[in-house]
Amino acid sequence: MKKSKILFALVIGLAMFSCSDDDDNSMVETQAITEEEAVEIVEKSLAEESAGLEETTYEYAKTYGEEISLNVQCNQPVTDSYMYSYNGTLVQASYDFNWDFTITCNALNVPQSATFNSSGSGTYTTPRIESDDSSTFMATVTGLQPTSSVLTYNATFERVGTQQLTTNQTTRTVTSDFDATLVDLVVGKSDYEVDSGTGTFTLTGSTNQGNFSYNGSIVFNGNQTATLTINGNQYTIDLN
Repeated sequence: MKKSKILFALVIGLAMFSCSDDDDNSMVETQAITEEEAVEIVEKSLAEESAGLEETTYEYAKTYGEEISLNVQCNQPVTDSYMYSYNGTLVQASYDFNWDFTITCNALNVPQSATFNSSGSGTYTTPRIESDDSSTFMATVTGLQPTSSVLTYNATFERVGTQQLTTNQTTRTVTSDFDATLVDLVVGKSDYEVDSGTGTFTLTGSTNQGNFSYNGSIVFNGNQTATLTINGNQYTIDLN
């Protein structure tokens, strides 16, 4: 009888171990793209040459300095559009952008800030990615007054699309959604480049192998670079 009890206890113990092992395995999440592949998609969502975030902040700062500030329309909605085309050695891109913005002035009609919205759609190609996507950028821009040497953007940015991602001579179709919240993104009025700022982001999507979801933080370093942190791992990316 004692042997039977011991055997019964052993069976229960093995069953519990098996269930625990299954539970542990079920908690291991398999991502449909690697972290390094996610970083590459995020980089191109932000970079200027691939018509990412940096192109939008650059173009508005440049247009404001060279055109808008010369004929300010206080508290009046303004719309504009432009085409972006880039044909480099490693990156080719073609996008259409639409803007709307309203400038807020003080009692003396001196510009103070603006609400700025941009939407774009198009394609870009790199050695590893072919992308067809669209983006939206919604920002409050401060520092418009002539005494300020910088513009500061507090904004949200989203880029949604489909990529043909080639790694190890294998091409996969990826659908992706990049969402970022940007805090105090400082852009110089002389060179129109991002000098500093921070942000948080999510990158979600799917392939025929399943889903993926990454989140992390961004620190804009100046000098056309940014540092991404994902799962405690840091990556320096090129914003050109």
